[in-house]
Amino acid sequence: MNINKKKFLRWFSILGFSALALISCASPKMLLPGELATKGELMPVKIKKFWYLLNVQSLSFGPFQVSKVNQGWHNGSDFTVGFGPTAYAVNESKQRFGFSIKSRESSNWTCECKALASQKNVEGKLLGGDLLIPLEKQISFDCSFNNPSDSSTWNLNLSRNGLKSAVLAGELSDGKSHILIESTDKTEQSNYSKTGTVGYLFRENSNVLAAVETLYEKKVWMASDARIELRPQLGATAAALVLFQEIFNASLKSDK
Repeated sequence: MNINKKKFLRWFSILGFSALALISCASPKMLLPGELATKGELMPVKIKKFWYLLNVQSLSFGPFQVSKVNQGWHNGSDFTVGFGPTAYAVNESKQRFGFSIKSRESSNWTCECKALASQKNVEGKLLGGDLLIPLEKQISFDCSFNNPSDSSTWNLNLSRNGLKSAVLAGELSDGKSHILIESTDKTEQSNYSKTGTVGYLFRENSNVLAAVETLYEKKVWMASDARIELRPQLGATAAALVLFQEIFNASLKSDK
């Protein structure tokens, strides 16, 4: 075998192993219901940030354009009662933000959101080590989406209560229609993600209308049979959940 051929095979092997390494390290993909995965409209999310602050400036997906992202201050507080080896501690974080969203089929909706996370623990020292006993953990996320065309308002109310529950769930409603929103940690590779929530599914009765992946490669899926009159509020909800991850969950991680 000549020298050039040996070099080619060596470089080919290196590139092959590199490709396999990249594939194996690729981000897990959110697990979708079959109908949405095969027939749903996939819309990758594009996020634009202020280069000097890294705050979200705008984002877009499919026909939806999100602008005027107004990020309020992230507020945190700690409260401790007790002396000696143990104490009762309460940690709380709050965040507000707003944005506008429009599409080819809808006018400019205005959206306001607020998020809250609180945790109660027993903290202290025991046998020379740190003691931490979680007592209660709560997360809530609430938004109002206002349609200027008919002055209607849709409200999104999600909550996660307790230590065992890992699901942030609730509904999107105008008082007449009710759409269930539920987080999921299932990926195509596993029924459990070590990092927690990877995205959310939107259901009306037994029909999955849309989904949004918020953790890895941010994407939105819209069912082909999702009613036209529901698409603006579904888009607004998807945008709010992406911003919830980008603004609030990111700030929680930075506090740790």
